[in-house]
Amino acid sequence: MDLDKKKTILRKFWKEKSKEHGIEHYSFSFSKRYWAMAWCSYFEGYRKEIVVSEPWIEANTIEELKQIVLHEMAHAITESRHTPEFRRVARKIGCEEHHIRVYSKHRWEGRTPPVLSEKYHKKF
Repeated sequence: MDLDKKKTILRKFWKEKSKEHGIEHYSFSFSKRYWAMAWCSYFEGYRKEIVVSEPWIEANTIEELKQIVLHEMAHAITESRHTPEFRRVARKIGCEEHHIRVYSKHRWEGRTPPVLSEKYHKKF
């Protein structure tokens, strides 16, 4: 499946789930950054947004990507990092246990994650 089709599916998923969980005031966008799968900005004084990395979109299935979005949505709902409350909410909204734990530990610190395709390894 190509990048644009995956982005369209994710936008629709976001629209449905954000309304369901009362966080439709957050923006949802994409980035070309490769160092993180996705991130949520919820801090006071900053734009409330969830951003998903296009390189990670290309490297993952739709089901994996939906789990990434749910993980970030749990951050938006709780406005917290990987706290016990975050984990409780993540489970409640449908984030699988594996995704709660695994994504909580990813820190690439400027390195290209090994899961990404060769074109990103060569590019950076």
